[in-house]
Amino acid sequence: MVKILVIDDCHLLVSALKQVLNSAGYVVLGTSSSRQGIELLQRESVQLVITDLHMPAPDGVELLRWAGR
Repeated sequence: MVKILVIDDCHLLVSALKQVLNSAGYVVLGTSSSRQGIELLQRESVQLVITDLHMPAPDGVELLRWAGR
């Protein structure tokens, strides 16, 4: 089962992506905070991260660097 994490500071976009991906059969976690995204990555094993690059600190690039450790 593929688990996807969606992180974007636009809550409506997170909700829309979760709905579309869930209907395609994926398990989707989502948050509008990059800090919460990091917390989810610490607790959950995900196969794909979809993130906005321009968010309040830490931004999406920093988040992906952290996830790649």
